[in-house]
Amino acid sequence: MARRPIRFSYLLNLRQVGPVQVVGLIALLLGLTSQARADITMTFDGLKSGDKISDVEVVIVRADGGVGVDKVEFAVDDQPRFSTGSSPYTFKWDTITDTEGAHTLAVTAIDANGVKKTETLSLTIDNEIPLGAPALAARARAALGANDTDAAYRYSRRALKADPDNIEAARAMASYLAGRQNWDRAIRALENMKSLSQSVPAMLELASYRMQRGVLPENSANLISDFDSALALRRKAADASIDNLKAMNLPAGQSQTDETLGDALVRAARYREAIQQYSRSADSGQLSSTNRLALAYTLNEQPQEAMILLRPVMKDKHDDGASRAVLGLALLRSRRFAEARQAVDADMAAHNPASLIVAAYADAVLGNAQRAGREANEAAQLLPGVGEIHYALSMTLPKLDESEAETIRAIATSPFQTGPLIDYAVRYAMLNDRANRADTAVLLTDLALKTDPENQSAKLVKVLLLLYLKRIPVAEPVLADLVRRNPQGADIQAAASIYFDLKGNTAAAVERLKMATTLDKVFFDLGIIPKPLELLYRDVRKIHYRGGFYLSPETLYPSATSAVKSQ
Repeated sequence: MARRPIRFSYLLNLRQVGPVQVVGLIALLLGLTSQARADITMTFDGLKSGDKISDVEVVIVRADGGVGVDKVEFAVDDQPRFSTGSSPYTFKWDTITDTEGAHTLAVTAIDANGVKKTETLSLTIDNEIPLGAPALAARARAALGANDTDAAYRYSRRALKADPDNIEAARAMASYLAGRQNWDRAIRALENMKSLSQSVPAMLELASYRMQRGVLPENSANLISDFDSALALRRKAADASIDNLKAMNLPAGQSQTDETLGDALVRAARYREAIQQYSRSADSGQLSSTNRLALAYTLNEQPQEAMILLRPVMKDKHDDGASRAVLGLALLRSRRFAEARQAVDADMAAHNPASLIVAAYADAVLGNAQRAGREANEAAQLLPGVGEIHYALSMTLPKLDESEAETIRAIATSPFQTGPLIDYAVRYAMLNDRANRADTAVLLTDLALKTDPENQSAKLVKVLLLLYLKRIPVAEPVLADLVRRNPQGADIQAAASIYFDLKGNTAAAVERLKMATTLDKVFFDLGIIPKPLELLYRDVRKIHYRGGFYLSPETLYPSATSAVKSQ
């Protein structure tokens, strides 16, 4: 039963009692205080003096008293840290903020009468900080590789305590946070690192996190800025990677050197330089260099040059699966889709990733969705995580959310390939058919043109978006340039038909529509003049007519380039 508190109003005036009674009252008070103090009991769950603690130590105290415990206070080295009135009384002690070594933890329970009782533990903080940031960061990376995310988090925190600017520790921490889709914190973990510009992988990862944040619906206001900063980081990382390779003083005049540097240039979308680099070995008859050179020509919007280069190789039967895959890609870029599929048909049984990707691209355009899906999935199993495979999958998946997720992955892993970015811009504009989304989509096409100023697909999408927004004077010069450079483009003539229709020139609109049908009866026998968004959906999302199809050196020669990519 709870002890009744003494009411001092009953003590009256001490002058009214004698000395014996005074002494008795004092003794009574002292006895009651002593009993109240003794009535408070405290126990610790699993913690005792002499223990070593680390990371976040959860201190649990169970306290009770005769009149009840109001609260419990925790102090470290005589400095108050935390108090709580909830039982069991728990203090989450983040030891990372304290120094290594000996510390005291004082826990004070206070009862309803203000009576206190304190227990003190002597503890040792051991976060292994003396091991140093590099060793702790290496443990964090290893834990991530083993999918032990809790250990990765602990070791990355320790490493950052040892050295707040250790980039490998920051990468591990950011990776842990990204795994939980906490993009803001993942970005902060890397963006303020002083050594960020010295780490190509860190810059690439930060760019990826910014893109992942950018596509979140709640982040729509920052979509363009996130994408723009991510692309700038990617460019900086790609250029740094090339500079690092050149600084290695690779043996000049050897095909392996030319291919290594050429591959890095292709990944950076510096195609003209890659053409020069590959040409040195291709001129001497090195087939792998010839195939790479044809790839660089194709990605540089010169598919005809690629086909001319490969023709004698194939005529002499010196070609291989990589040769035929690049030929198929060049045919795709020339919108000869059935021929592209036929070019790689003989390689399907060999399970060549590049050939499977080309086949998936072609089948997606030709309407063979199920077969395209099988081909893309097989390529993904053989060579996971490659951008063009994600792009091929995005064309074949019937569920819109899954398809969009693959498009975003393609953007993140192939930042200088405009196809996925343009595809995403169209998806963005089509959602809810809202003008403000179309405005943002125009800005996304501008980002694509920032990477590739002459990209015909980006210009066509921009024109159709501007026509939809009735910004006809802005669309006019872009459309005129498209027609001048590519008068045989059926989709471009169809866009011109829409333009003249909006201008009220019906005769010119009908003439351009007929021209589009004549140029490509398979895909552009439209019958009536479409609306801008209708053509946009048909051209980019439905048939991928000008799809920005691409391959990389990784898919042509996976084993030869995987080590270089990881640098």
